[in-house]
Amino acid sequence: MNELDPISFRFLIDRILAPAKHHFRQVFLPIAVPLAVCGVGASLLQVGWLKTLMGGGDVGQVLPMVGGIFVIMIGILAAYGLGFSALTVGSLDAVAGRRVSMGRAWLFALQPRVFGTLIVISVANTLSFLMCFLPALYVVPILSFVLPAMVEEDVYGWAAIRRSSELAHYNPTGRWTDSAWLQILVLLSVGLVINYAVSLLVQLPFLVAQQIIIFRDAASGQMSDPATLLAGMLWLQIPAQILSAMATAASWLFWTFGISLLYREIRRRKEGQDLKQAIDELTGAPDALPAPATSV
Repeated sequence: MNELDPISFRFLIDRILAPAKHHFRQVFLPIAVPLAVCGVGASLLQVGWLKTLMGGGDVGQVLPMVGGIFVIMIGILAAYGLGFSALTVGSLDAVAGRRVSMGRAWLFALQPRVFGTLIVISVANTLSFLMCFLPALYVVPILSFVLPAMVEEDVYGWAAIRRSSELAHYNPTGRWTDSAWLQILVLLSVGLVINYAVSLLVQLPFLVAQQIIIFRDAASGQMSDPATLLAGMLWLQIPAQILSAMATAASWLFWTFGISLLYREIRRRKEGQDLKQAIDELTGAPDALPAPATSV
């Protein structure tokens, strides 16, 4: 088998697990802890907003709070995006054999040119999902290598987007099964299934507990104050948010290490093939040389 031939997806999955397991301690907590803090903050905001709303607060109190919560929720989403980006940077360092520094990874993601590029691709991905979802099957994979390109090739903005699209469209054999875009799509799909499965597994006990509280209160015939009941269930969400953040960070490891390895694999094959073609053109070497004659 030629070393520039595409590797099987099954072999790629096997290669993801080893570095993810080896570097788990280095990359997990620096991402999981900030995500957990954001999740707890969101739960506390919900409790505060609910108490004000159920307590009969007037419009002058409620509307500013709703606006403030909206702004803070946008900040929390941005923190999640930065956390995913920092984890990707750490994964790229790990698979490249460089020293992993999550402090450097966070600082890299916070650079204005990096953060601005991430906002552009986030908007593009969001719009593709809003357009009946189908465009996302194309848009999300071709933008998946933007961050790796920024880390490894020092290109930003539209240059990083073009580079990501170029690598995602790489398919030297012309067979759709060897398409880089398809490999990315399958990888993202597997990661999405893992993410949902882990999140559901973590949150299911708390969802069951909420339903037990509601049915027990209804069966007693003495309905509690709605504000007290809902606030109590929201407080139950705080440990759920912490565990969910931990589970999210753990499932992200598959995505980030997978994208990092796939980026390096596709770049190796593409640039290796380009180099081989350039050498053949300079030397005039044919594609295949005849076997040497043997004497008898």
